[in-house]
Amino acid sequence: MMNNIILKTIGCRLNQTETEAMASAFKDAGFSVSNHAKTDNVCLVFFNTCTVTSKAEQKARRLIRNSLKEFPKSVVIVTGCYAELAAGEIEAIDKRIICFSGKNKDILVNLPAEIREIQNYENTDENIKQLISLIKQFKNKTEKTKNMKFKLATDKFFFHSRAGLKIQDGCNNACTFCRVHIARGKSISLPFNTVIERAKKIEANGIKEIVLTGVNLFQYQSESINFAKLLKMLLDSTENIGFRISSIYPETITDEFLEVIKSKRIRPHFHLSIQSGSPRILKLMHRPHDIKQIEKSIQKLQKAKDLPFLGCDIITGFPTETQEDFQLTLRFCKKNHFTGIHAFSFSPRPDTPACLITPKVPERIAGNRVKELNSLARKQYNEYLEKYNGRIVSGIIETKRKTAQTKILTENYLLLPLKTPEKTDYKQGEEIKIKITNGYAIPEL
Repeated sequence: MMNNIILKTIGCRLNQTETEAMASAFKDAGFSVSNHAKTDNVCLVFFNTCTVTSKAEQKARRLIRNSLKEFPKSVVIVTGCYAELAAGEIEAIDKRIICFSGKNKDILVNLPAEIREIQNYENTDENIKQLISLIKQFKNKTEKTKNMKFKLATDKFFFHSRAGLKIQDGCNNACTFCRVHIARGKSISLPFNTVIERAKKIEANGIKEIVLTGVNLFQYQSESINFAKLLKMLLDSTENIGFRISSIYPETITDEFLEVIKSKRIRPHFHLSIQSGSPRILKLMHRPHDIKQIEKSIQKLQKAKDLPFLGCDIITGFPTETQEDFQLTLRFCKKNHFTGIHAFSFSPRPDTPACLITPKVPERIAGNRVKELNSLARKQYNEYLEKYNGRIVSGIIETKRKTAQTKILTENYLLLPLKTPEKTDYKQGEEIKIKITNGYAIPEL
């Protein structure tokens, strides 16, 4: 029967949240959903793609081709930022591929109900042609539909133990290396009353943590409600659920925000979008902050929360980056004790100013700089873990498979193997107290 759907996400937490919503919509329409390939009778494979780097696009093309081979009687739907900017290129791969605009992907929430009738059909070439026809009819009928933003939402989650709640999309910045603002457009925000309503439903479903997602959360604005005010309203409107902030721009941290995050329900984990520790490179990137602003923000976060997990994004090999520039970045990361460093090489993106900046840094050198930052990150992660040794914290069961050791993600973003007494059975998504002991999580019984 044609009732199995596979959903794949490439890219950010925001994409993951949107894919969860698609899974929920298919499930509600009676389909079986999965995010892995060990499934029979697959009639549709869904990809939510990324355009941050050329490697992300290459990965998308590779996975799409693999799916076409693995499931020869299936249709492939591609959406997301890559599909927004290169639909023709993607659809040229195979006639079974149908792209939907990334900016208008929310219309896809209505697709499952439109193709529900094919569930009882046999998975034949003829019926796949009919499915392609149904999807194309849906696309033609809905591609000019407006006012669908934020409709792609759910309060049920199949692939993650924690909920993602999309509250903002797009970005008003124009960093020289980035084309996400081109793919997703200007900043828009989900009305604050809808945010609160959705958070309440998620908590009512027994989920213990919400990750607030968006392209630039601090550009959230609904009437007079900014991000800090929204965070306070969420705390006041819910009972026990925890909130994690997916990403922070250092220059946007205000005293109002710092006061709100003192709540124990705000996770002590902050990921800062920084990109470089060189003042010269930051200017070339057209970043909206300088080194002094970043360090002042870090100090404020460390005062507001006890030993928070601090992460950051760093791009190596930005055009003209010298060894001296990189050493400034390396020293900056050491000085500020980042526990997690998401380092990646510069990727020239079409239609961005940075694509035209010369001289370019050789890929080999940029790659070696990534390795050096990754080595520093491992060292600083272990130092941070040691500081928490013997402490009791809360965490959420993240992995629960027969073939893998159960792991727990702590409130401060440490993913640790769980040492449990025999016959102890925890459910994925369950929140428990644990003591961090020599790199393991020991349940407090």
